[in-house]
Amino acid sequence: LFVFPSTTDTAGNVVLEAQASGLPVIVSDRGGPREYVRPGVTGEVCADDPHAWTLAAARLAVDPARRLAMGRAAREYALTRSWSEALTPLY
Repeated sequence: LFVFPSTTDTAGNVVLEAQASGLPVIVSDRGGPREYVRPGVTGEVCADDPHAWTLAAARLAVDPARRLAMGRAAREYALTRSWSEALTPLY
């Protein structure tokens, strides 16, 4: 499980690295990393509320089957990302 509560990060490369390592991620609903998460599939996106973060992490911590399934889905998703795909909108 990788928890990344930044609300100002723009790229979110660390989130993709965590997913490529097979970890489900929990990110903020603000900033770039949320674009790399498929809620409920590869991780969770949380509002700026400590209770929401705690609840999301606790749900994954106590459910190893869900955590492993999300980790596998996160890795599969991360492997589909490329620099050329990420930069295409900029060109």
